Amino acid sequence: YSIDATAINFTKEMAVRKSRSFNNIRVADIIRVIAREHGLKNRINFKFADNVLDVMEQIDESDMSFCTRLAKEYGCSFSVKNDTILFYDRDIKNYERRRYKINADACISLEIEYLTTKHYRSVEVHYTDKAGKEQIVKVGNGVPVRTLIIEAKNDQQAYIAGVTKLKELNTQKTKGSLQALGQVLFAGGLLELHKGGQKEVHIITQTEHSLDKNSWSMRVQFEHSSK
Repeated sequence: YSIDATAINFTKEMAVRKSRSFNNIRVADIIRVIAREHGLKNRINFKFADNVLDVMEQIDESDMSFCTRLAKEYGCSFSVKNDTILFYDRDIKNYERRRYKINADACISLEIEYLTTKHYRSVEVHYTDKAGKEQIVKVGNGVPVRTLIIEAKNDQQAYIAGVTKLKELNTQKTKGSLQALGQVLFAGGLLELHKGGQKEVHIITQTEHSLDKNSWSMRVQFEHSSK
């Protein structure tokens, strides 16, 4: 016989679609509200956590999808680990995460895709204000410049979008997966992968465990997120 399990136990309630508005509220407090609704704790640490939103709409969208959207908008990684919602800045050098060490030679299989990154010095964010006029907010200095056209209510929202986009553009990206003998590790933590005398650090995005009477193995999906 065999038992398949996942290290991320998403509750059914978080997959239920709902419609509501959050008004005059900090981004971090939106996450705390959702955590409380599902009986979860929260660990929040990212640059724009205290940014106050006039209104944030959640229309026919599950809490899981909504949190994923917030994470993308604010340049965060989001996961649910045990009984806690984790919302961290993607800059892994700034915040403490639990580390798990794995030697590449010990992996049953290992695949890593290295994605090409073009360096941008600045981002110009274009949006239309309430009066129908185009507004431009610039983040950074110099060329090359990336143009970003978005819907925004004010310069602050445009600025946050620009900061997040510039960081995303200049982040070295990799995407990978491995299979290895099982060990206790969780999504949201850091995978410290040792291979060829070098060390690579990745964010663990998902883990799946398979257990039978003879062995315990795991599949780990991860991505790289450092400059």
